[in-house]
Amino acid sequence: MIGVATAYALTSTAILYPSFAIPFRFIGLGVKSFLGALWKNFLGAALMAVFVLCIELVLGGRPAYEVLLLSVCGGTLFYIGYSALLNRELLISTLQMAGVQRRSLGAPS
Repeated sequence: MIGVATAYALTSTAILYPSFAIPFRFIGLGVKSFLGALWKNFLGAALMAVFVLCIELVLGGRPAYEVLLLSVCGGTLFYIGYSALLNRELLISTLQMAGVQRRSLGAPS
């Protein structure tokens, strides 16, 4: 099982760049510009992962369901806070898609 998972991970990593570069060439989008548009999201996800791992380390002796619940809630709150501070336009856009009115977000209309 571990060998199959390792082979899958290595193969997926090896074909990652061509999987993006070839289709992007058809629509005139560069991989660098794609990644440049997503760097804030990648950073937020990485920081959230570290935060959740810290929660799991601190709560190591607790029952698994408590660790899971607190990790999910903590990670969600962390990412919302990160987005509110450093990626506000994406957060506002996401909330608007969810039906939250712009006036209630504290942003000028």
